[in-house]
Amino acid sequence: MNTALSSPTASFASPADIRGVSWSDPQDNYQLGPIVPANLSLHSLPDEASATARRMAGHFKKAGANLVRLGINPATVEDATWWQTYERVIRVLSDEGLGVLLCAWETSPAVHIDDRKSHNGRFGREDIEAYAQMWKHVHERLLDIPNVMGYELLNEPFGYRGRVEEYVGDMRRLMRAIGDDLRGRRIIVAGIGYADDVQVLKVHFPERHVWFSYHVYVNWYGGWGENLISREAYAKGLADAVEGVESRTLITEFGSWGGLAYDYSIAPDPRVDINVRQHVAYLQGIADTIQARRLGSVYWTANANAKPNDRSYDLFREDGTIHDPDQFAQVRRAWRLHD
Repeated sequence: MNTALSSPTASFASPADIRGVSWSDPQDNYQLGPIVPANLSLHSLPDEASATARRMAGHFKKAGANLVRLGINPATVEDATWWQTYERVIRVLSDEGLGVLLCAWETSPAVHIDDRKSHNGRFGREDIEAYAQMWKHVHERLLDIPNVMGYELLNEPFGYRGRVEEYVGDMRRLMRAIGDDLRGRRIIVAGIGYADDVQVLKVHFPERHVWFSYHVYVNWYGGWGENLISREAYAKGLADAVEGVESRTLITEFGSWGGLAYDYSIAPDPRVDINVRQHVAYLQGIADTIQARRLGSVYWTANANAKPNDRSYDLFREDGTIHDPDQFAQVRRAWRLHD
């Protein structure tokens, strides 16, 4: 094991140290049942899952990543057989020298919003206790794994817009469940909305061990559809969003289509499809600001499911090769890695 990575506080003293990838459920991490990362199965035996995790760790490290973001929910932890397997996966990633960030995806049957299928971006009173118990159990079980660097309490709390005090109270409830014995681990609180408002957090979470999570996609800042916005607009939108809180903010999701057969290093050609131009301008502009502001970032998603010429967010093809080298060159530029 790389002893330089054995202490999360030494490896990840600030968000800027993070070059991360999300290893996610291929059906997205919004699941009523357990979350199962791509290339694993709910029925995978622990040794099989360990081998897959070791193989994926090799892909991640070769790409230049130093951290993996994994999703959890109460069903993931309550399924004793699957949780035992998932723990093995986390241990293998740590043993391979990668940091691990655990993030909770919400399912809240106590809150009813039409067509959301119990995914409402907000906890009901009954739900918050289930998540508090989940975080308590996860922290206690993983305390001996050195490279678990932190806990992202809730992904994209969009149901809390206009409910700041309720959101702060719910996050504080989860923090109390985890307790004060963090062993150098970070608590990460998502910006309200689709993790897109971190400015409101700084007054409510002054603790330095609490970081903020920000997400940014192609449809942020008024982009997408017929409303084509520029590389410069994306760069400025991100810079403005994190102004004054850069040192505490981790971009826990950004990503774009690969498989566009387009050179991401040049300006978007007005003759090509508008959606292609938008993805190119987006990734160029976001990479500009992540690089210039020295922000830590986590790419969504590093699954190995892409087929040649797929318009896919997946970073890898099934054989472990990079899906779109031109696109990924922009990710590495954001990570301040130079080929």
